[in-house]
Amino acid sequence: MKHITIFFIFFYSFIGAVGAKSIVEKSAYWPYRVALETTYEGGAVSLEPRTTGVLVRAEPADHGSVQLVIDFGRRGIHRVPASLTDIDVRIEQIESGAEAKPLPNYVQMLANKFALLLPEENYKLKLKEFEKYSGYAFIYADTLESVEALLDEVSLMPDRNDYITLVLPQSNLEVEVLRQTIRKHSVMAGVFFTHLVVPYQITLAHEVGTADVLVVTNMEGLVIDRRDYAEARQID
Repeated sequence: MKHITIFFIFFYSFIGAVGAKSIVEKSAYWPYRVALETTYEGGAVSLEPRTTGVLVRAEPADHGSVQLVIDFGRRGIHRVPASLTDIDVRIEQIESGAEAKPLPNYVQMLANKFALLLPEENYKLKLKEFEKYSGYAFIYADTLESVEALLDEVSLMPDRNDYITLVLPQSNLEVEVLRQTIRKHSVMAGVFFTHLVVPYQITLAHEVGTADVLVVTNMEGLVIDRRDYAEARQID
């Protein structure tokens, strides 16, 4: 008999420093792109001041500080101390109205990268339709059983209709099989286009490894919940 043991890891923690806490809490004002203000040494890569990249998210780091996950394109995804960037100034500008922010970051980043698996067809959301959603529930799973277990968990979320569920298969799960599985659950779910699954798993940088994981974010990319699922096998 095979059992699914579920472990919950709730990701958010209190940040001691007021400035750092504000960066994480003010996700509605995160800029889509940020720039380095000083040189950043990231392993074999040295990034000069004024180098810009797409802000994937801000997240708590050690000692009450904040790090930014930034996609620098061909120069890689890096976790950079927020203090090395212009994010403080940019947040102030967006919050004051001095700088426009036309779309939430994860609408701008992902809007045309996936299709919803409706009962009879694939459907791409129009930009206007994103307004009714609060965020995404990303499912990383390598078996159909794991996908079903994670979809079950999403369907139990009281605000499930506020989230778009996106499946990132970690193995070759056929779209039609996924469609049939999704139909059994009362969630709005879809998949990344096949050639984008691996690139966007890298960009999102949720660091799931080979685990079966559910990551819930708001529309700016802030991680508000993470649930890791471990499979335990028991031979009767």
